[in-house]
Amino acid sequence: AVIGFRTSDDFIPGVGVSLGAAGWLMVIGVVLLFAGTVVSLVFLRVPAAGPDPSAAPGEGKGVAALVVGIVGVLLPFLAAPAIGLALFAMDDVRAGDGRVGGRGPAVAGLVLGIVSLSLWGVGLLLGMLLAQP
Repeated sequence: AVIGFRTSDDFIPGVGVSLGAAGWLMVIGVVLLFAGTVVSLVFLRVPAAGPDPSAAPGEGKGVAALVVGIVGVLLPFLAAPAIGLALFAMDDVRAGDGRVGGRGPAVAGLVLGIVSLSLWGVGLLLGMLLAQP
């Protein structure tokens, strides 16, 4: 829509412009996507009950969040999973009462995911706003 506004002479002052059926479907799809992401990250996150004391606790989710966050800088579709993995790892650390490690890599993965998602979003926004015909 932004590119269309900047590059088209079809819009005449005083004439109303409205979304067609496909436009409304896109708006509804984006709203559902964001709502589903919020619901899954906020309401469905359940911390682990705690690790088995006989097994050595690992830092798997925290390290995975860090690795996915690093790769997410290059591949934008991996930024959101890095944020989710980091939140899950931080929940496990909190529920483990000091027996589970991995808070450092989880925080790093969270920061990298947020920064990557923000930079890619700003880049796409600038790309759309500065597009020339």
